[in-house]
Amino acid sequence: MYGLEDLEDILVPIAFFATAIAIIFIIFKYLSNDKKRRYAVIEKAIESGQQIPENFLIVKKAEKSSFDYFKSGIIFTFLAVAFWLAYLLGNDDRTADKGFGLMFVAAFFSAFGLAFILIGLLRRNQEKTEVKTTDE
Repeated sequence: MYGLEDLEDILVPIAFFATAIAIIFIIFKYLSNDKKRRYAVIEKAIESGQQIPENFLIVKKAEKSSFDYFKSGIIFTFLAVAFWLAYLLGNDDRTADKGFGLMFVAAFFSAFGLAFILIGLLRRNQEKTEVKTTDE
């Protein structure tokens, strides 16, 4: 029959994808509920005869500051370090060829982390030059 390792080889990918799908579902459910609440407020305002401002439905996203990019870069870099450590600590002679997935994920997060840190630093320099030009 099937051994525990065979069952593990099947259940781990299923659990990974099920978790990813659940997270995406929760995010979309939250966004949908937020829109429903907005429309409920609009309906109540219309029923009571209140004026609705034109920009009420327009949701503007705040522009990210250099610190936001830098913070995201630090988070991605620490995730990369965690995956690198998981790869290094979890590898032994028996599983030498099974850690390439962790290495790939760690390299992916490393690249994103360094890119966000670089963007944060460049935007900080850009913000400093904009402040200098407006002060003069």
